[in-house]
Amino acid sequence: ADAVASPVVAVAASPGIPPGTLAAVSAALSEGGRQVVPVADRPGLVLMRLLAMLANEAYEAALTGVADLDAIDAAMVAGVAYPRGPAAWARATGLAEILTVLDNLHAVTGDMRYRASLGLRLAVEEEAVGTA
Repeated sequence: ADAVASPVVAVAASPGIPPGTLAAVSAALSEGGRQVVPVADRPGLVLMRLLAMLANEAYEAALTGVADLDAIDAAMVAGVAYPRGPAAWARATGLAEILTVLDNLHAVTGDMRYRASLGLRLAVEEEAVGTA
């Protein structure tokens, strides 16, 4: 719902897209009142990559006892003026989707920073069995 309501949209051209297609799509979006931001075609693009990382860190912090998820969300809303905290944003997006993004980023890049937190994995399992 957040992305649909946003006046800003990120666009990326995948390999093999005919020349001019990105420009045509960008023009159509601009005419519809959206601000177009071109980004590279990379796994996770921008929003999902960053949201997944923030959510992962929130679930890891909660797992290790830094604070509970509600406190982490409150701190991020108050401290950096996010529209919602990372855990709330992850739940709104779908915890399983966040986990999939992290797993895919880790598989593609091999970078350990994309390794999903056990706290996030447990939350996805709890949600799947209805105990969350």
